[in-house]
Amino acid sequence: DRQIAGGEAMLDLGCGTGLGGAAFRPYVDWLVGVDISPAMVAKARSKGLYDRLAVLDLLHFLDVDAQSQARYHLVVAADVFVYVADLKPSFAAIAGALAPNGLLAFSVESHDGEGADAVGELGQGHAGPPEQRHDARGDPLAEPVAEDVDQFLGAVSAVEGERDV
Repeated sequence: DRQIAGGEAMLDLGCGTGLGGAAFRPYVDWLVGVDISPAMVAKARSKGLYDRLAVLDLLHFLDVDAQSQARYHLVVAADVFVYVADLKPSFAAIAGALAPNGLLAFSVESHDGEGADAVGELGQGHAGPPEQRHDARGDPLAEPVAEDVDQFLGAVSAVEGERDV
């Protein structure tokens, strides 16, 4: 079996029904999921993939989890941050939950239509065609690292150099 590395833990933020858990379970030894929806967590629980599941908003979960000094080698947030009004506290809390050299992987929304501007505490961002996408500093956005789990783990391997992927 392919693994990120033996003994590693993953946190699935906004785990929903467990789709991410199903994709990553073969690669990690400890899998924790959190979602604000009790119905979604119940569906995730029924799959038997997670070692621990919680029904909480992500900031509250990360605050409670920090008290136990839990650390994760990988934190995944797929289609989560679109629902978060202020990313700064979320990213700070996630940084505190990451093990040394841990990774945060997250997805963002895009669309094929005209660009849509968003102004927030982190600055102005822009979504639109690839040639128009830029981050809060105005720098062009990088292409996605991966389209699927295997590509993501290959990218992790290339960056880390020492992980058995």
